[in-house]
Amino acid sequence: MAISKGEIIREISSLKLDTEEKSAMIAASASALEEECGYINALGEGSESGVQATQAMIGAIHSLRDAAAVMLSLSRACTDCIASLSK
Repeated sequence: MAISKGEIIREISSLKLDTEEKSAMIAASASALEEECGYINALGEGSESGVQATQAMIGAIHSLRDAAAVMLSLSRACTDCIASLSK
């Protein structure tokens, strides 16, 4: 059974919406973690473990932001694919 072009476009559109939603959620998590990082930094100021905790959190924040950017890239690829299929 062949899948119609319309079905493919609907599935890709759904994927696009999902990736945009996930990107926003991941970006919000990065922002929340960044705020918490400030608190941890203030609490652990001057201690080796405080510095290590802050550095670990900063690494996690960067990873979350990278993940959000990848999700947006996938969303743009979906947009391009839908445009190509719609021709």
